[in-house]
Amino acid sequence: LVASQNFAGTCAGRRVSVVRLLNDARVALRALLQSPRRDDFADAVLEIAANIRHGAQLDPDAACGSIVLSAGQPYPSRHGVNTAILCSLVLDAVKAPEAHALSCMAAALTMNIAMFELQEALYHRTTPLGEAEQAEVRQHPDQGLALLRELGVSDSIWLEAVAQHHEMADG
Repeated sequence: LVASQNFAGTCAGRRVSVVRLLNDARVALRALLQSPRRDDFADAVLEIAANIRHGAQLDPDAACGSIVLSAGQPYPSRHGVNTAILCSLVLDAVKAPEAHALSCMAAALTMNIAMFELQEALYHRTTPLGEAEQAEVRQHPDQGLALLRELGVSDSIWLEAVAQHHEMADG
């Protein structure tokens, strides 16, 4: 892992650090979710997803290692990027259509957009959630779907994945 985390691959003749690429994605996602803007939101998320996909494909081992190495970073953006990394790797393993990859990864990056602020607090929480917090957690998939639509997201795969990301197989 040490050798691969420093220079995991090449892109346009340049060496690329997959860990750095993925850490940059975590920083970019945090900035984007803290102040989403409608005019370029979907494109910005898809660009982050494309960078994560590129890193995961360059060196899957380094991408997995970055999940462990990112433990000290803020939870909401770390969770989204780590989930997107795993989505990319699973999509490759099952040979899913490439056209769906970025949509699925964008959903992973934005699945908790409606509870971005609360998510960090909950990560550090040691006591049970109050009723209002439980309600916010239960409602965040639907609220996230509405917010993504307001931000101009129209990709049906992306939206459906966000809406259903807490759904149980039995409904």
